[in-house]
Amino acid sequence: NMNPNIFDYRKNNRNNKDSLILFILFYIIVIFPFFHLKYIPFHDLPQHLVAGAVIKAIIFNEELAKNFYIAGFFPNILGWLIIAFLNIFFYILTASKLVVFLYFLITPLSIYYYLDDDKKWVVFLSFLFLNNIFLNMGYVNFMFSIPLLFLSLGAFKRNSNLFYLSSFLLFLSHAFTYEIFMIILLFFYAISKVKQHKKILFSMVFFCFIIFSVLGNGSSSELIGILTPTSIITNFVNSVAFEIGGAFQFFRPDYIGFFGFILIMFL
Repeated sequence: NMNPNIFDYRKNNRNNKDSLILFILFYIIVIFPFFHLKYIPFHDLPQHLVAGAVIKAIIFNEELAKNFYIAGFFPNILGWLIIAFLNIFFYILTASKLVVFLYFLITPLSIYYYLDDDKKWVVFLSFLFLNNIFLNMGYVNFMFSIPLLFLSLGAFKRNSNLFYLSSFLLFLSHAFTYEIFMIILLFFYAISKVKQHKKILFSMVFFCFIIFSVLGNGSSSELIGILTPTSIITNFVNSVAFEIGGAFQFFRPDYIGFFGFILIMFL
């Protein structure tokens, strides 16, 4: 008598191969239009390419860059670091395409990692939302914050040490996404049976940096600010007004891609 589990294994193996082929097909369809473009026509992408090129020049101690720029450390910088790294090996226009291809690749993979085993099929819905308003606006740092958000939450759900690296990279990618991450993370922590105190404390450290920068500067793009009673009140009010205004902007038809990712998160 043959073991019926053998047939189950073969069936699952065949399904995995079919899913992989379908995933590759979807990926090719999504990135194909960009192969024939000399320039990626995203609104803010050129200034991000310049920032990445300047960071590379500073790292390699090029005199022109050192005379005009000072290196700093703050959130919303991860995309620039990726561009700077790619620019070491590739021409800057090639690096811009590789950044887009990388975003298209790691976003579905991070969503696949986040999803429970019985909901892995939902990953194919993510391809519908990859080409969204934020991508076309060229918000490179925000682009990479989306996959890192799913990766960090997935690592938290699985109690994986990958959480520490992914959440730190999320902090470097975009402060606004990190704020959303903290809200969802605290919700997961409240309903979880396993209390992961170290991960919460680790995340709160970077969240405090963001709050400090908002109170000191009225912006999360700097980590150093002058804290006075007047500046705290003024910058807090300004930042709250900015966040409320930004929240209302999300309720626009062209922001459907962002809502698509949020929908996937709660499926």
